[in-house]
Amino acid sequence: MLPLDRLPPTYPRASRSSWNKFWHVSIPHPARTILWRLYHSKLPTRSRLQRIMPRYIIDEGCMMCGAIETDEHFLWSCPVKRPIWDTLAQRFLEQPSILSFDQINRPFQTTVKTLSH
Repeated sequence: MLPLDRLPPTYPRASRSSWNKFWHVSIPHPARTILWRLYHSKLPTRSRLQRIMPRYIIDEGCMMCGAIETDEHFLWSCPVKRPIWDTLAQRFLEQPSILSFDQINRPFQTTVKTLSH
């Protein structure tokens, strides 16, 4: 195990109790897994896969819209997926207009209030 000072800058720095809370948040496990992958730069974006397997992934473009598929594009900014986020925010958040990729990508730093259902 690497000491904390040798972790890559992209590695999310959070206490053990923060990670414990993260894994016990009342959201479906697949959603938590996707967020964990995002926080650790492990999402299978075409941009990342193309760097890892250039012989198999020739194009780093999104399969849905053709833009370069980064983490942000993969989860948030793809024009095909964006309406889904807007619908979910309207349905589940008290202030849907404040939801942003930055909030999703900053674990343990922001709190988004959900509606009680």
